[in-house]
Amino acid sequence: MVYDFNGKKVWVTGASSGIGRCLADQLHEKGAHVFVSARNTEKLSENFSGKERITILPGDLTSADVNKNIVADIKASAGGLDCVIFNAGTAEYVDAYHFSAAPFERMIEANYFTMIRGIEAALPLLKESENAYLVGMSSSVGWQGLPSGQAYSASKAAIRNLFQGLKIELAPKNI
Repeated sequence: MVYDFNGKKVWVTGASSGIGRCLADQLHEKGAHVFVSARNTEKLSENFSGKERITILPGDLTSADVNKNIVADIKASAGGLDCVIFNAGTAEYVDAYHFSAAPFERMIEANYFTMIRGIEAALPLLKESENAYLVGMSSSVGWQGLPSGQAYSASKAAIRNLFQGLKIELAPKNI
């Protein structure tokens, strides 16, 4: 099945660079109204200012309140939401010989809990859409841990498991 993004309202996180920026550009080309978020307001403005059907909503998505405010802004300006692509994240590496819990805490916070907080904020709007999609960016390293990448891999495995479970529960609601 092909999803038609023309006229859809799509929120993309981590849109200031990389995959998120490319996704936002591609969705815009397909006719979507794209809401872009990231911490780097300057990069968001540089990439998207002045583009019709792109709304810049910057913020630190580790905050539940920021997620709720962004979704409230989307609802106020567009009336709803059809698709969310949670792409915000970062990578940090571990030195097994100087092991510390700190990188794991930062990776789970930045890569996993940003999605948890975003889902909490966005799911009520997605439930109102006739054909909603909820997307969480993971990685192949979520299947296999890598040397020095244990913290990153663990956060991506958590995302994969979260979305596998949500898919089963939300499918009957057409999400």
